[in-house]
Amino acid sequence: MLKAQVGLSRKISHNYNSSGYSVNLEAEISAALDQPDAVCEQIDRLFELAEQALQEEIARDWRVSSVAAQKSDSIAKSDAMNPSSEARGSASPPVNARASTSRNSEPATSRQTHCIQSLGKRQGWSIAELEVRIAEILGGARTIQGLNKKEAGKVIQELLSAASGNGGPELSPEGGAS
Repeated sequence: MLKAQVGLSRKISHNYNSSGYSVNLEAEISAALDQPDAVCEQIDRLFELAEQALQEEIARDWRVSSVAAQKSDSIAKSDAMNPSSEARGSASPPVNARASTSRNSEPATSRQTHCIQSLGKRQGWSIAELEVRIAEILGGARTIQGLNKKEAGKVIQELLSAASGNGGPELSPEGGAS
């Protein structure tokens, strides 16, 4: 019996804070040692699974952080506009949250997602690092496949602008503007 262990970790910095993420997988390899290509394929698949799990965890964490921040901002704005709202225990959802659910719900095209991924690769970013940058551009965590057409267009425009130096922030691999 042959076992393989793979592990990935990533540290993401944002606004002078950093978060660490890691995933470790262990699996039995069914291929025999005299079949090195098959062994390598199974190990590659484990790394792909680990990368996917790591990206999903980062995206989930950013979504939770984003939702918490939006709720906090919404409550603060609501309290500032209507001091008695705290006494009633009501807080309105952010205005943008309501509008974005009904508008432009058509998913991004495959050409848009491919373009976003290509722009990220040019910067040397992993998918997770690219999705952190997307979260900064859109003000909330999204996976590349979860973008709608309007969001994808905005991300592409921002990444192109930053890459060409036309007024956008300089891209950095840690997901932030410098």
